[in-house]
Formats: sequence, structure tokens, C-alpha cells
Amino acid sequence: MISQVLNYSIDSGLPITIIYQGKNEITKRKIKVLSWQGETIRAYCCLRKECRVFHTNGILAAVIYDKKTDAGQNQRYH
Repeated sequence: MISQVLNYSIDSGLPITIIYQGKNEITKRKIKVLSWQGETIRAYCCLRKECRVFHTNGILAAVIYDKKTDAGQNQRYH
């Protein structure tokens, strides 16, 4: 399922929402996937406002971004 959402973002150029577990925290991010090779995803991150690298094993969930239902796109979880 996550792979389908990542491919959707690549094919459409539209953002997706991911729940991502980094080194020290879990965050909700709105990203536009630019490329995906193996376990490495290069994407524009709206939280950091720059291109970032994400790892597929850190993506806990991914959905097509919907601004109608997105309350606080860049949240941190503890």
C-alpha cells in the first residue's frame, strides 16, 4: 500500500502525507516524491521546505494528501 502511494506522488507530481519515524521522533509530513530507488526516497518536504532523503523503513503510513481532512500537516508525535 505504501508503495502505491509513493508511486502516485511520483506519477502525479502531487503531495502525499506520511507518518515518518526518524532518529528521535515520529512526525507527520507532507511531501512530494521526486524519486524512489530501493529503500531511498528523495522528496520535497513541506515541513523543512527543502529536498530531503527518507528511508522506506521509516515510513509508518502513507496516504494521498487531502487538504480538507488535514488538520495540522506537520505534527510531531511522542
